[in-house]
Amino acid sequence: MNLKSISIGVAALAIIAVAGWWFSRPADPKQDPGDIEGGKLLDADLLAKTEQIVLFEPFSKDTVTLEKQTTGEWILPDYHQFEIDFSKVKTLSNSLLNANVLRFVTRNPERLKNLELGKKQITLKGAGGETLWALETGKRGSSGGTYVRIGDTEEAWLSDLSFYLDTSESNWPNKRMLNFQSGDVSALTIEFTGGDPPVVLTRETAESDFQAEGLAENEQLKTSEVTTFLNSLLNARFNNVHEPDEPDVAAARGHSRSVSLKLFNGDGYSVAFGRKPAELIEKEPVTDEAEEADDDVPSLADADTLPESADILASQDDQIAEDEETDATEEPKMTEPGPVFFFYQSINPSHKLNALAESVALEFSSYVYDQFPDSRGKLVEKVE
Repeated sequence: MNLKSISIGVAALAIIAVAGWWFSRPADPKQDPGDIEGGKLLDADLLAKTEQIVLFEPFSKDTVTLEKQTTGEWILPDYHQFEIDFSKVKTLSNSLLNANVLRFVTRNPERLKNLELGKKQITLKGAGGETLWALETGKRGSSGGTYVRIGDTEEAWLSDLSFYLDTSESNWPNKRMLNFQSGDVSALTIEFTGGDPPVVLTRETAESDFQAEGLAENEQLKTSEVTTFLNSLLNARFNNVHEPDEPDVAAARGHSRSVSLKLFNGDGYSVAFGRKPAELIEKEPVTDEAEEADDDVPSLADADTLPESADILASQDDQIAEDEETDATEEPKMTEPGPVFFFYQSINPSHKLNALAESVALEFSSYVYDQFPDSRGKLVEKVE
């Protein structure tokens, strides 16, 4: 055998070997298990480039979109443009960044079905809307951890990711509408209903106490009450969102009192808060049917033909007298007062509070409302 024949034979064997590897190679994985096993679930650089986070639950079809603004704050673009509670964004981010990939699990389609992947889905998107990273979570591992799928790969990993993925939009807003501190307030005017004059308070610095204008010689300000009221007002958080044209909202506007605040930096805000008051329940008028029923009662003229009629009439007279006595002593019944609504405004026409006030009405708890002074006497006291 000459050298040329040997070379041809070796080349042929090499081609056969390469072809055999090509056709028998495993399915092309999008990610090699060895690349991420033991590493972090999410790279911090990807999160830094993220402009939008989409949370999705296929079972309920609930979707929450978190969007980053150029100012750095996060909002809910599909839920009245509410600013997001940053602590919730931080908790979600830390959970993803701190999670580790423990081990590779499977690429077997049958096993993948049993892992229930897709129960919750997270997608990170860049400035142009392109998907930077995606994650599907499945059921818990038998010895701990959570099965996950990264991207659109047909493979599963076990991660120590542990968090609750909240896909309810109403749980994400920052429900505190005035995002400044009591020390930022330089002046406030508190108005009341019922004819009481307003209480006007000012101070020179954030450390000094408020001074009331127009007090009589025998009056003094209850400084502690003012401090408590201001802190309660700034820390109030809404618990429900309504349409602005609902009847209870209109009634609350018509029975509200207001507070105006001025800050040391020149900003100003007003807050009106009110509710539909309780109303007296009027008694139902006597109907025609009731009058007809009274006509059927035997009269004194029938006493000769109905021996027991006199006793019946006497019994009825006693019942009428008893009812009249009960009506005289019974407390009048009242309806329940309506829900409490707060209405916010800023002196800056372009402030987000002004736009929000036109699109929604914010309901607050009755407890918050009851803590606020409803008369001048709650803030000003007479002294000897």
